[in-house]
Amino acid sequence: MAVRVSHQLMPEFAEDVSRAEFVVFIDAACDNSPGAVRSQRVEPDRAPSAAFSHQLSPPALLGMAERLYGSCPEACFFSVGARSFEYGEKLSPEVESALPGLIEEVEKLCGRMPRAIHNS
Repeated sequence: MAVRVSHQLMPEFAEDVSRAEFVVFIDAACDNSPGAVRSQRVEPDRAPSAAFSHQLSPPALLGMAERLYGSCPEACFFSVGARSFEYGEKLSPEVESALPGLIEEVEKLCGRMPRAIHNS
C-alpha cells in the first residue's frame, strides 16, 4: 500500500495510478456541511483532454492513466466538508471530529480489496 499526500492531483501521478489495483482519493470539500463525509465511486473521464493541467480531478487522473499507460484501477473518492480553506496548521473542530469515521470507512473499503493492499 502506498500513500501520497499532495495539495492537488498532478499529471505525474498517472503512472503510479495506472499500476494500482485500487485508489482512494480523499479531499476537503466546500459543498459538504463542515465535518460531513461523503464517498462515491470514481469512473475515468474518457474524453480526450486538450492539454495537461496541474489541476486535475480524480476522473481526469484516472482517464489519463488509462490513456497513457493502458490501465485504470477501481477508485473511490471521499470528501470531508470544511468550513474554510485558509492555509494553516490546524483543522477545524468539525473536520477533526470527522477523521476517525473517515479513517474507519477507508479501512473498511480497503478491507474489501485485499489484493490492493497486499500486492502494492
